[in-house]
Amino acid sequence: MERNRIILASLVSPLVGPVVWLMIIYFVGLDLGKLDFTNSISKTIEFLELAFMFFVLGIPVVYFFTLVFGLPALFITHKLNKINFFTVTIGSSIISIIPILYAYLVNGSLYSDPDKSGFGVFLSLGICGFIVGIFFWFISGLRKYNT
Repeated sequence: MERNRIILASLVSPLVGPVVWLMIIYFVGLDLGKLDFTNSISKTIEFLELAFMFFVLGIPVVYFFTLVFGLPALFITHKLNKINFFTVTIGSSIISIIPILYAYLVNGSLYSDPDKSGFGVFLSLGICGFIVGIFFWFISGLRKYNT
């Protein structure tokens, strides 16, 4: 593995996750409880405020999870000689679900309404993690080491 490419991928690819998640929230209209955004012009200013707050608070979180979970998982799969497209992308997808899974286990639910399951939030974060894994795969140059 090329150390400089891994560092570059570790710095750049986690930033893709918040962007993709905000796009899913805006265009799909993911229900986040009180923050219900649909694709309308009147909600754009509120959405931009959410985006600013999300980036200010979210970027340290994605770097934390990259350092604590992502890079150790990468080094373990490298040591086991199991680095391939699927381990990087699926691993990234699983790691991206950890924060919301923790919140779900601590609170018992993501919503105060018991009829809502939060499946859309888990699915959207899994998709974001998968896309981050794709970006990491191509930026890091790991395709050369596909085993």
